[in-house]
Amino acid sequence: MKVLMVSTSYPLHKGSVSGIFVKRLKTALDERCEVDVVSPDDRNSRESEPGVFRSNYAPKKWQILAHEPGGIPVQIKKNYSSVFLVPSLLLSFFCSVFKRANSYDVIHANWAVSGAISAPACRLFRKVLITTLRGEDVKKRLGITGRFFLRSALKYSHAIVVVSESMLDLLEVEYPEYKHKYRVINNGVDFINMDKPPAVDKNVFDGRCFEIVSVGSLIPRKNVEYSLRELALVKKSGLKFRYRIIGGGVCKPLLEGLSKDLGIDHCVEFVGPVTPNEVAEVLSNSTFLISSSLHEGRPNVVMEAMAAGCCVLLSDIDGHRELIQKSKCGKLFNCERDGGLANTLLDVAQKTESVVNMGHSGRRYIESKQLTWDKSASEYMSCYAELLSSE
Repeated sequence: MKVLMVSTSYPLHKGSVSGIFVKRLKTALDERCEVDVVSPDDRNSRESEPGVFRSNYAPKKWQILAHEPGGIPVQIKKNYSSVFLVPSLLLSFFCSVFKRANSYDVIHANWAVSGAISAPACRLFRKVLITTLRGEDVKKRLGITGRFFLRSALKYSHAIVVVSESMLDLLEVEYPEYKHKYRVINNGVDFINMDKPPAVDKNVFDGRCFEIVSVGSLIPRKNVEYSLRELALVKKSGLKFRYRIIGGGVCKPLLEGLSKDLGIDHCVEFVGPVTPNEVAEVLSNSTFLISSSLHEGRPNVVMEAMAAGCCVLLSDIDGHRELIQKSKCGKLFNCERDGGLANTLLDVAQKTESVVNMGHSGRRYIESKQLTWDKSASEYMSCYAELLSSE
């Protein structure tokens, strides 16, 4: 079987974390079928990876849209003149897919825009089209452009994969006419080393200092500003902590300035983007993972923190709520309320046994559900085979 993965986000150079979960899925699928990738080019990419086709849409130094933290919407907000590159990107991406589609059995698009762009080639060459929707594709407030790409992907794809039950529920309410196409395939977790003790066991609660971490792009949707303000309240209460922020993005200068203004810069470390192995190491040595995100599908970093045995403190949104309710791995807080995170953290920090139990529960959930990329790849292969046999 030959599969062409189409993705607006994919790591095209060493150290890139752009679409890293797409690469992890490809790596797992490589053991079962032949997989190639089409992705927009990136100004930082130099080396060529076999089987990865980069669509050039502008001079190298101008190729800034697809692989920066937050993707195309954030880059346009950062630099409005870059909106003029969008038509070129879409046309180049479309031509790259169209040029190759006939050589593959299955076209697997990641994100709605990739599904919409792949649809004409799949219809012309009678190819199976699967579209995997991610968190930004399925939300209650979606703009006109987002709705156009989503509707196109829903209409022309043979199957629509979502990565969480909450995304499925929202699609079934908003677009019930495509219900027969929907299926859930969870992402995997990149590391599950059950021989290592859970993070909550390695970090002794002696009242001196808690290790706290956040991982993700520093963009408005991730709402790290709220986390910093809440941790300033925690500091005033006397609780000691070290807060590591992993990731880069347009909000980094603002957040660094805010941490100084709040008087907690000596407690906060902006680590920047790091490799997946380094993320795993930090998680395995942290007691708490915090996410104040305003919207998520099924955040991989939360599942990785659960596998590491962290206690997770998450904003009360659909993508987080589903994981907490099923695994009992942490607590939810209201990120629209002052004191929501601070009060939750202060309350939990007084209950050592409860924190340890939540860390163990998260790890057990990941293990019992076998949330690995190998399992995810097997489920996609079954989906491919089913659709091919019905054609």
